Amino acid sequence: MPHQLPSPTARVVRTGGVASAAEGAAPRVDCWELMRRAATGALTDVYRARARGQAAVYATYAVKILSPRAENGALARALLRREAIVASQVTHAHLLPLLAQGYDHPTPFLVFPWLAGESLAQRIARVSEPLPLAHALWYARQMAEGLAALHAAGWLHGDVAPANVMIGPHGHVTLVDLGFAEPLGQHASTNKTTPRGTPAYIAPEQLTAGRVDARSDLYSLGVVLYQMLTGRLPLAITDRASLVAAHRQGRAADVREHCPNIPREVAKLVNELLSKQPLRRPDSAMEVVARLAALEVAAFTERGTIALADARKLRIDG
Repeated sequence: MPHQLPSPTARVVRTGGVASAAEGAAPRVDCWELMRRAATGALTDVYRARARGQAAVYATYAVKILSPRAENGALARALLRREAIVASQVTHAHLLPLLAQGYDHPTPFLVFPWLAGESLAQRIARVSEPLPLAHALWYARQMAEGLAALHAAGWLHGDVAPANVMIGPHGHVTLVDLGFAEPLGQHASTNKTTPRGTPAYIAPEQLTAGRVDARSDLYSLGVVLYQMLTGRLPLAITDRASLVAAHRQGRAADVREHCPNIPREVAKLVNELLSKQPLRRPDSAMEVVARLAALEVAAFTERGTIALADARKLRIDG
């Protein structure tokens, strides 16, 4: 029988930022007991949690709260609120579902299911080399499907980066962290605000006051795919000023310059995604899904053919 979620509407009791029902008890926010901190950021922290009264072994929730270290509490609250709004409007297999929220409470919080596995950033760091072609295409296609759902609902993700991509134990990909999402059609340019997102993955127009639309997410997807295929960033720069100059003066090396065995059609798609001109990128995330699916099938088929040939050779040699 599925666990019944407690009501998220009860008042949060605040004691030093996180509530505690009694001395020695697990820290608590509303009716959620925080078992351990799983991630720390400049604005928010994420805890693995359980519903109050639930056995510890069933700590299957992730609770995101404002970080006590956040220098800009107003911004942190705004990002939590934006994430709650977007997550409540868009439901998709490759987007993290929102289970409960309390962003208007003294200790604002969001509750999500706990995702087993690791982030794509952790996977890239752990492997320390390019990912297998079939896996890179598989992950990218799932990311593109999540982006297509967001775009269809009228939202730009705004921060597509490996740290915001979770990979489950069986390869299922989930896009997370929608705090930087922007309504499509309302964010005409970035000349009046500081661009948000992870610098190395931001599209050129987000840094140079150009028009921002769904293709800005596709550029970021292209950076992630490039990194998965080559083990490096197309522009190995992380500060915004240098990135602006690099976007204006240089271009990323073709993925085949780093990995000659990458199929030409894969390299062609990556180059299109990384075009400095949005109009030269694919028209939509759904187009990218279709192209990646075809490339993914070809890559898995080729890998299976090679494995079969190797097995036959072993039988003959044996």
